[in-house]
This record gives sequence, C-alpha cells and structure tokens, in this order.
Amino acid sequence: MILYKYLSPERMDVLRNAEIRFTQALALNDPFELRPSFNTLFTLDDLNERIAENPVDFRPHLRREYEKLPHDLRSQTPYSVFEQTALQLLNSPEGRAVFGVMLGAVVGIAERLTPQVRQMFVQQFGRNVGILSLSELRDSPLMWAHYAAEHRGFVIGFDSTHLYFNRRRAPRDEFYHLRRVRYLERIAPHGLRHVSGVDLLASKTADWSYEQEWRMLAPIADAKRTLGSGDEAIHLFDLPPDSVPERCKLGVASRGFQAAFCS
Repeated sequence: MILYKYLSPERMDVLRNAEIRFTQALALNDPFELRPSFNTLFTLDDLNERIAENPVDFRPHLRREYEKLPHDLRSQTPYSVFEQTALQLLNSPEGRAVFGVMLGAVVGIAERLTPQVRQMFVQQFGRNVGILSLSELRDSPLMWAHYAAEHRGFVIGFDSTHLYFNRRRAPRDEFYHLRRVRYLERIAPHGLRHVSGVDLLASKTADWSYEQEWRMLAPIADAKRTLGSGDEAIHLFDLPPDSVPERCKLGVASRGFQAAFCS
C-alpha cells in the first residue's frame, strides 16, 4: 500500500536532505493528541478484581502488630489466638464493611491524584514521542488545504511495506512500525489499568476520520538532528530514498529519491 504525506512547498528539504520530521504531540493541530482518557487511576471494581486474583495475606501485618503489644499482654494471649481472632473479625460482615470503607478511601485518593498523573502523561508523551502521520489519500481537498499550503504544496507517496516502516523491536513495541489510526465516536474515559497502547497512541475522535491516517511513532531522543528548542523544536529523522516509489509529475528527484507526488 502507498501512504501519503502532505507537505508545504518549502518542505522540499525532505527530498533534498533525506530527512523527515516526527512531530511531538504538543505541536500537532489536534489538542487531544496523546492525551489519555482515563478518569481515575483505578476503580473500586479494579481493586476488588485484583484482590480476588491475589487475596491479601494479613498474617504478616498481624504478626507485626502483635509484636507491638505490651509484653504482659502477649504472655497472656498466644499469637495463634490473636491471629485466629483477628482473621475471624476481618472475615465477619463488620470486618468486610470496614475493609470496604478502606478501599473506598483508597479509590478516593486515586481520583484526587488522577489530574496530576494525567498531566504527567501529557508532558512526557507530548514532548518525548514523535509522530509521523501519513494518509491513505493523495487527493483529499481538505488535506491539500490544511497540510499542503492551500494546494500549493506537494505529496510524497511512501511504500508502507518498506523495512523503514516495519522495525518493531519486540511484540509489544509501540515504536517504529505503522499502525492504522482508530476513529471513535467518543473516547470513553476509564481506569488507567485499561488504557492500552492503541488507546493512547493511535485513537482519535471520528471528527478526524476524513484523514484516513496511519502513523509511526519514534522517541524524540532518536532524532538525527534537532532545529530550534522547546516545544517548537523540529526533530528530523533519516529517511531512506527507496521508501518513496511514487513518481512526481514535475519530475522532482533528489539524493536518490525516485520522485514525489506534486500538486
């Protein structure tokens, strides 16, 4: 499959220098890029599910609390009796009610911390992850207008099967491989535990579906060179010339590139 990159006229340096920009999310035109949709770190159901999978062993805690008791009280109450009594209390309706209140308090703390954690995600991913966005379309009027300087720019066609776009380093690697963007009517918030790489890195609202986007991500730290600084910096990565098979009707060719599609 050929996937396309819309560029403004001054971006002929992509062909001239064999370099292409991976744009950090904070510099993209979609304000919701790489902004995680979780509304809490974990829910009460998450905690109960985790506890069901890995029941809490209270005995080490009971042993520590027993050792804190006065010596004369311990001499009158063997640890086995203390443990049995405490476990019976914890497993009673009253004990379970108290434990439920404790879990609810933990969830409340998690909810209060969520905005800070979400902002941390935005800063870390927004500044440190670069995105190369491509499209299945080479003839979208909207994209020619938005990304190719009001139809004055050009489009480069990339061979999506080229090794450059298929460099996954491990089965769950989020970098260096193309993925189709998933478009959702709404991105529903949920617990952080259920946020996947696709949710965070390759999902957008249906408003953007006209772009038919594919994307590849890379760590900004891997850039060949960087122009400027801060959130407006431009991070450039090497681009193999033979990844561009399309021919330009104007015959543009540079540094081994066969051609590019031009408006």
